[in-house]
Amino acid sequence: MMRYLLPLFLLGLTGCATVDSPPLYHQMDKADVVLANQALAEALQTRPKGQSLTWFNAANRHSGSVTPLRTFRHPNGLWCRDYREQLYIGQESQQWEDTACRSKDGHWLPLRS
Repeated sequence: MMRYLLPLFLLGLTGCATVDSPPLYHQMDKADVVLANQALAEALQTRPKGQSLTWFNAANRHSGSVTPLRTFRHPNGLWCRDYREQLYIGQESQQWEDTACRSKDGHWLPLRS
């Protein structure tokens, strides 16, 4: 499942961060990415609109959250969700929004691939 989610998480980070400084996700380690991907998949699959799911890496104190915003049927027939992600590293944070669609085999994939 991670092979599908890693590109989704990174695509969201690279495509939607709206800050002038280097993207905060460059400071994430592998454990952060695993935790973020797990939270993203679970939030998209199970959380209602507006209910956040958070993750926390106790080893480095990095954290984040995923909040589903809207669920809709894409013209291609797949169910999709808009969502917001927030990343916290040290005293910094970044937020972005993206969209993912659930493939027929149950994996959440970026709408813009």
